[in-house]
Amino acid sequence: MALLGVLQNRALEAEQWFARLEQLEPQNPWPPAYRAVVLNAAWQPWRAKAVADAGQKRSANPVLEGLADLSGALAGEIWRLGELQKSLPKAVQAVEQQLAK
Repeated sequence: MALLGVLQNRALEAEQWFARLEQLEPQNPWPPAYRAVVLNAAWQPWRAKAVADAGQKRSANPVLEGLADLSGALAGEIWRLGELQKSLPKAVQAVEQQLAK
C-alpha cells in the first residue's frame, strides 16, 4: 500500500503506510528512510527530520543520517549544510551497496 501511495503521488498516504511498517519493524532502517523521503516530497522537511532522527537513534544508518541532514537543511537549519556534505555521500554509497547485492 505504501508503494501504491508513492506511485500515485500521494506522499502523505504513503507516509502513513510507512509509519505502520516502521511500527512493525522498529529496527529496520528502511521504513523511516522511505517515510522521510515522502515527507520531504510533501514539503514537510521538519517532520522528515524528526522521522529520520528517531530512526537513526533506533538503528544507526548512513541513509537515515543523510536524510536527517538533508531534511534539516530543507527545513531552514542552514548550519546542517556542513554535515550534509559529509553524510550525503555516505548515504549514496550505502544505497549503491544495497542495490549491488
